[in-house]
Amino acid sequence: MGRCVRMSLMRNDIRELPDQPQCPQLLTLSLAYNKFQQIPDGFFEDMKGLVTLDLSNCQRLSSLPRSLSGLKNLRTLNLNNCRLEDASLIGNLTKLEVLNLESTRLKLLPQEIGELTNLKFLNLLRSRYAVITPNVISKLSSLEELRMNFNKRFAEVASLSNLTTLHLNLYSDYELQWLSTDIGPCQWEKLTKFRIYLGSVGYQYTSAYSRSLSLTTTREVKHEPVGDWVRVLLESADQLRLYDCKGLENPVLQLNVLGFNNLRYLVLIYCIEIEYLISMEEHDSQPVFAKLEILKLTQMFGLKAIYNGGVKKVFNSASLEGETITEISTSISNSYLFQPQRALYRRLLDKVPLPYENSWRSPANRRDLLIGVPIYASANYREPRRWTRN
Repeated sequence: MGRCVRMSLMRNDIRELPDQPQCPQLLTLSLAYNKFQQIPDGFFEDMKGLVTLDLSNCQRLSSLPRSLSGLKNLRTLNLNNCRLEDASLIGNLTKLEVLNLESTRLKLLPQEIGELTNLKFLNLLRSRYAVITPNVISKLSSLEELRMNFNKRFAEVASLSNLTTLHLNLYSDYELQWLSTDIGPCQWEKLTKFRIYLGSVGYQYTSAYSRSLSLTTTREVKHEPVGDWVRVLLESADQLRLYDCKGLENPVLQLNVLGFNNLRYLVLIYCIEIEYLISMEEHDSQPVFAKLEILKLTQMFGLKAIYNGGVKKVFNSASLEGETITEISTSISNSYLFQPQRALYRRLLDKVPLPYENSWRSPANRRDLLIGVPIYASANYREPRRWTRN
């Protein structure tokens, strides 16, 4: 093995490793999906040139050997789904650029991690019990992609000026108080991709959209304006999912976003206090949902119409002429939807597939849906069950 440059021993049911293998030219090593419980302290002594190390899914591994700290050329370290409890040795790997600590048992992200000033990718998802030492995240000035669960040090994320990708999970209602918390000026000018789950959405989904935000909460959002960091994300989001949001009556005004004009995909599920998706007479000169392509409404039992009042530019007419709205999906019994807006009316009447197609075959039924006449899917329609989170 003395001349070996790249080695993969993944999925070999390895239960024990040699004390000090002689691999002086090794650059890449994968030991993923094996069953050893420990790595001998001298295991990496003769691998000083190692650049990539994959120990992911070694589910019995709970500690790292002392020789790991001597890998001064290491750029990528994957410890995903290990039982790792102590990460202090990693702080010596000053050239590290990619660090994956997802689904570990870390109890503390130590101060030493702040020394990784070349780190560009950090994954802390599903390491829910890891306490992050103060001023660690803020020191990672080169960080471009961050994936993490909510943590009390989240405010430090605002200072990461090189951040391009952010994946954030906030699970509990206690954590959702951060929705209205000011974390300071967000230096996210380079942020182009994000996936944010606020509350127990019940599942996480794959998406073709690069800027996606999901929100569900039993906390009343009625009198709690969102913080600036949430507004920054909402204003640039191209996908938004709202689930069972208590107290949410007017999304445009309460979420403090002017028009949602970057949204392409909008889903609302069981937000039963919403009567009108858009109700903003005082802002009737502003365009709203100018780029929207897909609108899905499920179990919106309080919905009376899509908009109310004198809004002049709902769903940009230029976009409608370009036939960008591709789908409208509903699952509500009493469907007062679009009040007459002629460009939208003409566009949807002929082009957009509507739900319960067999029941709505006739142009008269499709027209009634658009102009606000209540119709029902069928004579034997049953009210859908309440949507519940897993």
